[in-house]
Amino acid sequence: MGLFDSEIIDLDCPGCGHKHSKTIGWIKTHSEIPCQCGATINLDKDQFVRDIDKVEKELDSIPREIKIDL
Repeated sequence: MGLFDSEIIDLDCPGCGHKHSKTIGWIKTHSEIPCQCGATINLDKDQFVRDIDKVEKELDSIPREIKIDL
């Protein structure tokens, strides 16, 4: 499970503007969101997963502890 998988992202339908709230974990496994108006929000989940993975790796490289010498 990724660091951000439980975080929620709001996506607006291009057809009617309805807001769809989905977790990052859900978006990682789906490529589209059908809307009640009949439109579909297409997701580039592969690029999304690459971007999220990159952010998580960069955060992992930040030291957990900072030592200050006085």
